[in-house]
Amino acid sequence: MLADSRRAGGNITAHDDLASCLTAITIQLPLFDRKSLVSLLINATMPRLRTEASKRSFEIGKLLTAEIQAYQTKQANWLAADYTLRFALKPSELPDGRRGLRISTHGSCYYDPRANSISAEFPWSIVSDWRTPGGEGRMARVFPIEDSSILFPPLFDSPWVRPESIELL
Repeated sequence: MLADSRRAGGNITAHDDLASCLTAITIQLPLFDRKSLVSLLINATMPRLRTEASKRSFEIGKLLTAEIQAYQTKQANWLAADYTLRFALKPSELPDGRRGLRISTHGSCYYDPRANSISAEFPWSIVSDWRTPGGEGRMARVFPIEDSSILFPPLFDSPWVRPESIELL
């Protein structure tokens, strides 16, 4: 593969592990406004989150955390971004002892910082979780990959996750 790359005038850098590879592709990221990207992601994901929450008579509360990992793409003005957004749910406590109810969405998109726009926004999962006196609970929904424009879809290598929409109770 290295010889083929050299013949074609390309360059391949080998990495011993995924962490060093991710560090290498994020080291030269252009500056971008994380708050703007978070705002775009909230606007894109909120309709689906509201639908999921309302199925169980909840409302979306305040944003608790926004985690974004951005990667350079071969298009100079586009970044690939993985995200996790966590929101409080209302009510935050239920009569059965569940409390600290939250809903999270994890997904990916492409982000153009110059135009302040996202495309190919794709949710991988929505997870609701809570605490009880006896421990923690979680319910998850995983979404299929239907958009062929997603160049690097999530890997479904877990025995309980398949590339079709499922709900875990």
